[in-house]
Amino acid sequence: MRKVYLLSIIVIIMFLLCGISFVSANAYPEKPIQVIVGWGAGGGTDQTARGIAPYIEKELGQPLVVTNIPGAAGAIGAEEVLSKKSDGYTLLFGSETIATWPLMGTTEHWYKDFETIAVCSNSTATVAVHPSTPFETLEDFVNYGKENPGKIKMAGTGPATTGSIAAAILKTSLGVEVSTVNYDGSHAAITATLGGHVDVVMENLFGLIDHHKAGKLRILGVFSNETVKTIPDVPAIGEVYPDSSSYLPYGAWFGLFASKGTPEEVLKTLRDATAKAMANVEWQQSIWDNYFIPIGLSGEEASNFIDRWTSSTAWLIYDLGVAQKSPEELNIPKP
Repeated sequence: MRKVYLLSIIVIIMFLLCGISFVSANAYPEKPIQVIVGWGAGGGTDQTARGIAPYIEKELGQPLVVTNIPGAAGAIGAEEVLSKKSDGYTLLFGSETIATWPLMGTTEHWYKDFETIAVCSNSTATVAVHPSTPFETLEDFVNYGKENPGKIKMAGTGPATTGSIAAAILKTSLGVEVSTVNYDGSHAAITATLGGHVDVVMENLFGLIDHHKAGKLRILGVFSNETVKTIPDVPAIGEVYPDSSSYLPYGAWFGLFASKGTPEEVLKTLRDATAKAMANVEWQQSIWDNYFIPIGLSGEEASNFIDRWTSSTAWLIYDLGVAQKSPEELNIPKP
């Protein structure tokens, strides 16, 4: 009788423990969630994080507190997230640089140290020239660049940045070769192009569109395989030159991450909430209005997107001769 009594007590305790675990898992989130942006206020990563946060909050029922911790191409913010408990209450909103940090010697950590919640949006890179140049079309630019290697002057911002990788895509796939004058950041590079000190700048669309609309710069093409609907008069490079299509789309992308070790039920909650937020028509329109492109991938689809992007971009960076490590060392396959 005593054994039956003890066994009953044990069974009851087990059920209680299971119940406690069940309630705890399903209670997430029980408090505000900190979202660390590894870049300064006002940039593409910050804009995207703050733009989608209210829609995710609506799904989760808790505030998302967005905090900027910039530095080292987003790596300092990532290290801060990794230093916290993997419980879903400290997340990272990062950009494409998360895939290249160890390649460039920035930090040993990268996207493989995180669980991908979602890739929300991107901004395609562009070819934008000063109006005084003779390049009226993308074909004008490509033909001249092939026939006159090094004569087109490009405003760059250093190795493994948007401009250098965009230029590498044109050189590798189409044989276009430019000479680069480096400036301290994209703002300075755009300013130099506006002043006619160089011929071309290859930066993300959202940073150039106002100058294009004002006639101060001429955008000749976007690094995409299809036309961007917000600038339908500008051709997609991949459509005009299919040889470049395997490297495209290229540009900055922005996504939400949790550190490895975050419980699966928490990850599911975050992915479901973010997927619903990204499906919101109002949010998608706000992305288009700011000249970004909604991607809306979550979970495995988002991870596969990053894997493909990393494979293509890492080998371009390596071929430029600026990588600190070979992609092979990081088990990054060739595209």
